[in-house]
Amino acid sequence: MILRNYTPFPPLLFDGRDVQGRDFAVLVLRGTFDIIPGAPLRPNPTQQPIVESDVWHGEPNYSSVYMESDLAPFKPRTDILVNAIAHAPGGRPLPDWQVGIEVGPIKKRLRVTGPRAWVREGGEWKLEDPAPVTEVPLRYEYAFGGIYKSNWGDEHIFMRIPWAWDSSRGRCRATWIDGRRRRLKAWTIRWWSLARNIVRRDLDPLRDPGSRD
Repeated sequence: MILRNYTPFPPLLFDGRDVQGRDFAVLVLRGTFDIIPGAPLRPNPTQQPIVESDVWHGEPNYSSVYMESDLAPFKPRTDILVNAIAHAPGGRPLPDWQVGIEVGPIKKRLRVTGPRAWVREGGEWKLEDPAPVTEVPLRYEYAFGGIYKSNWGDEHIFMRIPWAWDSSRGRCRATWIDGRRRRLKAWTIRWWSLARNIVRRDLDPLRDPGSRD
C-alpha cells in the first residue's frame, strides 16, 4: 500500500483485527486547529504529532489523563475532550460559578468551586465552604468526591474498595448456579472457537506475515 498525504495533518497507518479474526488497515490523521470566536476552524501552522500513548497530567496511573492515545483501531464516532481552565467572571475571586461548552447540538454545563475538604468537628464530618479563587482547572482530581490520600504514604487512591468476607461458601439457589453454568459454557464455546481460529492463523508457519488472506 502506498499512502500519499495531501493534507497538512500528520498521518499514521497501522494494522488492526476485528472480532472475526480478519485483518484490516487503520489510517489516523491528527489535525490541530485554531478556535476563533465567530469564525470557522482554521488549521494551525504548527501541527501537533500523533499521540501514540496516553499522556497524563502528572504521574501515570496516579493522575488523570490529559490526552488519550490516537491509536484506536475502530472509532465510529468522535470523542470531545476538554482540557481547559475555568476563569471566574470578571476575574474576581469567587467560591463557585457555572461554566459550559457547546459543540453543535451538544451542550454541557457544570459548577466549579474553589478548594474545600471534609473536616472532622466534634465527632462529625463537615464539608468546608469553598475558598474564593479566580480559576479552576477542569480535571478529574477536582471533580465531586475528589481523591483520598492514605495516611500511610503519599500515594493517591482514586477509589476505596470496602473490605468484605469471602463469599465462596455463601448459599445460593441451585437454579441460579445451573443458569450461570449454562451461560458460562456457551460463552466459553464462542470465545474458544474465535480464539482458536485467530491463534491458528497467527502460528501458521506457511502463512506470509504480510499477507491478508
